[in-house]
Amino acid sequence: MIGIAVRLAILVFSVTNLLFPQSGLFRSGVFLHHSTGYNYWATGTTNTVPSEIAKYNAVHGYTGGDAVTLNRQGFPTAGDNEWSTWHRLFDSPGGYGGDNVFPIIAANKIVMIKSCFPSSDMSGEGSAADTLTPTVKSAYNYKWHWRNIIRAMSEYGDNFFVIWTNNPQAKGATNYAAAQRSHRFSSWAKDTLAAGLDPVFGPFPGNVYVFDIFHKVANDSGFIPYPQYAMSYSDAHPNTAAADLVAPMIVQEVFDAAIAYEGGGLFYSYNAGWNIVSVPLIVDDYDVSYLFPNAVSGAFEFQDYYIPRDTLSNGKGYWIKFNNAQSVPMSGTTFPAETVAVSAGWNLIGTVSENVDAENVISSPPGIIISPFYGFNGSYESVAIFVPGRGYWVKVSEPGDIIIRSGL
Repeated sequence: MIGIAVRLAILVFSVTNLLFPQSGLFRSGVFLHHSTGYNYWATGTTNTVPSEIAKYNAVHGYTGGDAVTLNRQGFPTAGDNEWSTWHRLFDSPGGYGGDNVFPIIAANKIVMIKSCFPSSDMSGEGSAADTLTPTVKSAYNYKWHWRNIIRAMSEYGDNFFVIWTNNPQAKGATNYAAAQRSHRFSSWAKDTLAAGLDPVFGPFPGNVYVFDIFHKVANDSGFIPYPQYAMSYSDAHPNTAAADLVAPMIVQEVFDAAIAYEGGGLFYSYNAGWNIVSVPLIVDDYDVSYLFPNAVSGAFEFQDYYIPRDTLSNGKGYWIKFNNAQSVPMSGTTFPAETVAVSAGWNLIGTVSENVDAENVISSPPGIIISPFYGFNGSYESVAIFVPGRGYWVKVSEPGDIIIRSGL
């Protein structure tokens, strides 16, 4: 399972902090979409969003006013749903182009928005001058649009918003360079902006969740593959297989995150497959099935060999596997510092409740850390920041303690 084959890169994961007050239940809302969104909603042969909502309610025992519901609406009605259009809509209380998003916000606790696959036709990296022409599809403009859209969303603490990353384009309708730009932008949206690590935007609002559709259906080249998920070689509309794949993810991620927000908790994002996790809060119940109910494996601690654990602890790292990407809600008390006992050799450690610069992690006795810190994202990668809910590998020369403190 483990082999330290290292790719030196910066690795960050998503954890959202609750920054704004909220009230009431966040169980109902609206999905604003065009044709791509409709395909994900309704065209699956085994899974549709309505059928997955019914399953979600049954699994969680939600009935009556506690049940989750989601309607859909074709919006914007008067034109495209590019990021430049959404920026204008959220910046125009009186409406833009014949549409007004604010009455929709007032009528729904959850509001989910997206663009369609033409957003992946990105023209270049761009510069600040691009903002003079908002429709230019550069990475600079997209980040500018998103920061402004999410800043507007953050002002509505009694709403919960979901924003999708770019839908990938079909290979026959774009080129590799544009597809890779869309991949990089979508990675920035999920792994940097939503993690609160964007130096321009800063802390990410707790009432917004980024649904990373791009990396759910794109291949390594950045295209939506045909015939696996695309309607044709040049038509990026999702087919029934894509809808079957994505519909359960929409329902689980959106409502897990929204219900965590209503409960005043936090939610922590994990990838499909194996993850190194830790317990980021002081909680009432450390049972692995309580903390990670959707895990499809046990939790494994490392002490020269792997030990299965039913009960977890703060400060330690554990391997856990999920079938699908997860947004795991968790409530408890934050802790700013942790001292983790380590043995000579490789150790799997956890972290604290806030982001910590890896360069500020120290040891006792000093100087025993003899490797970078490594996280896991399908492969091993060195990390510059410890993110709550994650775990990391580190090698030490002799027994001692690793001391992790936030706020340094």
